[in-house]
Amino acid sequence: MPGRADYGGQPPQAIVVNNLLHLYFRFVRLGSGWAFAGYYRPDYVIASHELGRIGSEPILKITEQPRGGTGLSMEVQRWFDLTRPDFDPVFVFTTSGNEGAGSSLIGDDVTAQASVRAEGALEV
Repeated sequence: MPGRADYGGQPPQAIVVNNLLHLYFRFVRLGSGWAFAGYYRPDYVIASHELGRIGSEPILKITEQPRGGTGLSMEVQRWFDLTRPDFDPVFVFTTSGNEGAGSSLIGDDVTAQASVRAEGALEV
């Protein structure tokens, strides 16, 4: 994907977030205008997002949570590689979850995180 210098200092893409409908729209520069490059609608209604980088490559992380009331709670994170032409997650994992058995004292909890480390010239 071209960088800012290729577009006179303007960003080569834009992510538009509609918080009311929980939709993410991606647009990319095409010549002197913009072109629609895809959208993403989270599986769950409670969502937050964060822009970041892996090395010099831009990524979008969307964290989703289902509605409560089932006794099962989880948080799922989807990572989007913003250098790719599509707008699909390239990495998906459960960051946390727990199961409560109603008023019982028995339950399970799980927590996870992902990190990036350099192995020579390769990031894993």
